Amino acid sequence: MEFKLMLFKGTDSIKFGMTSLEIQVLLNTAPILFKKTEFDIYETEEYNEICHVFYERGQNNSLVCAAFEFFRPSQVFLEGIPLIGEKTHKAEDLFKTMFDDCISDSSGSSSKKYGISFYSSDKKVESVYVARKGYCTEQEEYYKEAFDEKYSSGEDLKDPTVRKRLCPSCMDIIDAKEGTLCPKCNVLML
Repeated sequence: MEFKLMLFKGTDSIKFGMTSLEIQVLLNTAPILFKKTEFDIYETEEYNEICHVFYERGQNNSLVCAAFEFFRPSQVFLEGIPLIGEKTHKAEDLFKTMFDDCISDSSGSSSKKYGISFYSSDKKVESVYVARKGYCTEQEEYYKEAFDEKYSSGEDLKDPTVRKRLCPSCMDIIDAKEGTLCPKCNVLML
């Protein structure tokens, strides 16, 4: 399938704000649902290797499309230039020309301000991601907060001072920090 990207709007056929049912009708296929990360609120839809569709709550509390990621065999164009399959350096040059906040590294280029990025390996563009205005920043903030909440709480972090300790009085063995008193007999753990 061929898609012409329209920044902040979607593509010439799939638009941000569309529902899953509208996209299914347009692509003439049902999606496979999955979560990309443990922190995802909504499932991502995968359409037969055409694209992934990401959702958010819209007006009327319904789920609506907020971003897409396209893969081969999709043909994706930006300003008439094909992106998927294009040489990485050509796509990177295009991004640097079009997007004043373009950041590039060994895995591709992105513009948070314009909600577009591409992933590349082996010197060719493999996927193109495009999002509605502001979605990338909102997602970055959400995932940072979710990650910090999970991993800053100490619940899942290993404390290097915690190890198996023996109570010399009751001979109980528990995971504890140095200087901890036995919860059973109130004696200093070894």
